[in-house]
Amino acid sequence: MSDNLDIILRGRKIKRISDVAFGELRRKYGLKQLEVEILIYLSRNPESSASTFIKEMGLNKGQVSIAMDNLSSGGFITLKRDNTDHRYSHASITEKTLPVLEEAEKIKVLYEKMIFSGISPEDAFSFWNVSEKMLANLEKIELCQ
Repeated sequence: MSDNLDIILRGRKIKRISDVAFGELRRKYGLKQLEVEILIYLSRNPESSASTFIKEMGLNKGQVSIAMDNLSSGGFITLKRDNTDHRYSHASITEKTLPVLEEAEKIKVLYEKMIFSGISPEDAFSFWNVSEKMLANLEKIELCQ
């Protein structure tokens, strides 16, 4: 059991599969993997801040800042300075992003079907519930460090 948990928590296999799955999409639109992840995140969390994304994804500020600048200069997002605190910007996706998101969602659905093939809906539901609890526990551990 612990070997399986180690494999899942590291996510290397899923990360490799994801990189391959999104490779054609990235090439088509001239995007890096992090940029695709940011676009997906912004579409699902339009009111969220970059700092929240950085914390949730475990990235450094510099990586995300460069990716956001690239997305902005490519016309995929707009960055608007915060009126109350000019150190912060609010990002929003543009019309140019919509086809990227549509294709990304199709890829995600296809790969989720393949990953969960042969797994009952009940087992999948249990997996998601346990995953949520594990993530909450990991956040608690992170706060203690």
